[in-house]
Amino acid sequence: MAKSRANGEDMVRKRSDGRWEARYTDNRELDPKKRLKYITDKSQKEVVAKLKTALSDVANNEPIVVKDKSTVAEWLPLWLKEYKIMELGDSTYEVYGDQIKNDIIPLIGHIKLNELSGWHI
Repeated sequence: MAKSRANGEDMVRKRSDGRWEARYTDNRELDPKKRLKYITDKSQKEVVAKLKTALSDVANNEPIVVKDKSTVAEWLPLWLKEYKIMELGDSTYEVYGDQIKNDIIPLIGHIKLNELSGWHI
């Protein structure tokens, strides 16, 4: 007889590269291809904590973008984690994260997205 699992259980797994991954469905996303979200981290405990936070955000129907006047520093890590994680290889993902943290955010991280122009870039 198959084991019965609670809703949301068994979404966490260890990847072949040693990192932990959790998957969840985000019904707030309008595009069905982008509804499946991934969370990765080095420890299982951190992935489970982030998964609980993400699932509570989905349940509370909190917006994906926190504010209408988000800054570049708030948007870029979210963009990388939510929209690019499946398109990029592991090393490329890490390099992009380092470049965002070390190069882009110190220079233009304080600028609001609605004020960002080509001149800033």
